Amino acid sequence: MTESPILTRTQLRMARAALEMELRTLGELALINPAALADLERGERTMSPDDQAKLKAIFEDKGVKFLSDKNGNVGVMVRDRGPLSDNVVSLPTTSKRC
Repeated sequence: MTESPILTRTQLRMARAALEMELRTLGELALINPAALADLERGERTMSPDDQAKLKAIFEDKGVKFLSDKNGNVGVMVRDRGPLSDNVVSLPTTSKRC
């Protein structure tokens, strides 16, 4: 029987996209070549359990929660990172009624 992965390639892509993290940045944090990470995401390379655990820990530290169910569905949930921009502009309100 095959053991379930700690982190799937789908979750890897989803987590990185949710954090808007470049492969280069993730590679620097995980000490993994960015080209190897790209291969992992495309399914052209397998992840060792150590690399899975390392990547999962990096994402969890940044607020990512990994989800899976008994049917093989996987996903990620990300802690809210605040407003879309630090330069949020409030629209003026008026007391005039149309």
